[in-house]
Formats: sequence, C-alpha cells, structure tokens
Amino acid sequence: MKGISIYCGLAAASLAAIALPARAVPAVTYTSQNRSVSEQTEVASSLDQTLVVTRDNTQSAPDFGPFDGSVQGLLEQGVDPVGGNAEDQASQHSVLSLNQITDRGSLLADDGNGNDVQKASATSQLTVKFDVAQSTNFALGGNVSVVVNRDPTASKTDTLDVTLSDASGNLVFAPIHFQQHAQGPDFISSKTLAQTGVLQPGVYAFSVTALDDAGFGERQTLEFNVTLSAGTAAAIPLPPAAYASLPVLSALSLLGIVRRRRMVVS
Repeated sequence: MKGISIYCGLAAASLAAIALPARAVPAVTYTSQNRSVSEQTEVASSLDQTLVVTRDNTQSAPDFGPFDGSVQGLLEQGVDPVGGNAEDQASQHSVLSLNQITDRGSLLADDGNGNDVQKASATSQLTVKFDVAQSTNFALGGNVSVVVNRDPTASKTDTLDVTLSDASGNLVFAPIHFQQHAQGPDFISSKTLAQTGVLQPGVYAFSVTALDDAGFGERQTLEFNVTLSAGTAAAIPLPPAAYASLPVLSALSLLGIVRRRRMVVS
C-alpha cells in the first residue's frame, strides 16, 4: 500500500510539473474601428456678417493600436463689434485591449465675444465593431462631467452618447444620453455610467460620441471616461501530448518503486 501511495504522489507531481500556465483567451475579436477627434471654429470677418471665416481640423486613428488624438483651433479674424475670437480643443485616448475598450477624452469650446456667427465646437467619436464567438458577460462603466466657465445666454449644449447594438441594429441596453445646457457661471454637472448584461454570439457595434458646442460668448469643458469590458480570462487545457506522456511517467515511477522494494526484500 505504501508503494501505491508513493506512486500516486509521483503521478500527481508529474501532472503538476507538465501543467501549462493559464493564458487569457479573447472574448471578442475586433473587426473594424473608427476613432477621431475634430474641431471647428467660425467667426465673422465683415461688419455686415456676410463674410464668415471657418476653420476645421480632424485627426483619426490609423489602425487598432492605441490612439492619442489631439486637435485645437483658434480664429481671431473677427471684426468688432461683430467678430471676435473662437477657440476649441479636443483630445481622445482610446485603447482596444484583449477584452476591453477604453475611451477617455476632454473637449473645450470657447466663443470669445459672442455673436450669432461666431461659434466653436469640439467632437470626439469612437465606433468599434467586434465579434463574439460565445455567450459572455459584459460591463460598462465610466463618468462624464461638464464645467461651465461663462454662459451669457445658455444657448449651446454639451452631450455624450453611448450605445451598444447588434448586427441588426437592436440596442443591447437603452442608449445613454447625457445632455447639459450651459448654466452658471462656474456650473458643474456630472453623471456616472453603469450597465451590465450578457452578449450572445454575433457581431456588435460600440459607439461613444462626445460634443462640446459654444456660442454667444460661452466657454465650457466636457470630460469623459468610458470603459466596456467583456468576458473573463480562461485557462487553456493541457494539450493532448501532455496527457499522452502521463502513462509513461507513471509507469517509470512505478517501475522504480518495484525495483527498490525487490532490493530491500533480497
């Protein structure tokens, strides 16, 4: 019995020795991405407001790698008392990792003097499509906040929209829509984002759109941080070759025990 116990112990030790370390298995496969930041400034450069100068700029992610996009604009070609200056900035840091999409950014829009033909807007856009091979859990989390520094008329709006839909356009959860008209000055508004559920096999589209729009002398900042996680890390089982080697290891261990027992007896 003692020899059998030793044999079992050696067999277990052999199994532990050849066990491979667990590796993370992707719960999703990315199929396409469209990520960008953009800005547009507009001022009047004539007293009769018939000549308007517009300037815009866009930066896009070239591939699935981490994206650190940043654009800014400043126009000072206005003619007083009609014109003035308009300024905006947009930045986005987004990462498509193994089982997680992270999107965070900051937008600034500043309409300096304030009139009907002077505007500033900044936008951050993320749309990622991915394939789910088997049912997996998902969790959405994050937050958005708006800080208003100047708001003579409270005419413009800051928004954040987050959606997750399947290949047929059906929404996985109710669209998240944050909207804040300028109030203040020195007004702060924020919202926490949270959703959980299960993704069935299929293709999905995840979208995050942030907009900061200023006019009539407003100045405000929008900041956001959104994360979508899917699935959990799974262990890869032992390959067939590893299991095939177990009988050999076990037989060698048992043979050694038997030989030692014969030597003791003789």
